[in-house]
Amino acid sequence: MTTIGDFLADSENMAEFGSRLRARRLARNLTTKMLAERTGLNRKTIMDLEAGRDVRLSTVMKVFRALQLLGTLNTALPDGIT
Repeated sequence: MTTIGDFLADSENMAEFGSRLRARRLARNLTTKMLAERTGLNRKTIMDLEAGRDVRLSTVMKVFRALQLLGTLNTALPDGIT
């Protein structure tokens, strides 16, 4: 896997993010249809996110919640740092 970081273009970071998200979904034995049903999103939106296309933050939050990944955001954005 490629490292997500400031040294990559946004499109490269988004593609890697989507790839990692797809891997998480597959590790949980979920199809795009199953994840779409769990999130209330449509299958195309899930596929767009996994392809690294631009989506809304609320979409990412719904997918993270469905995959039980919301807590991981504490690592990237810890509380109390100014």
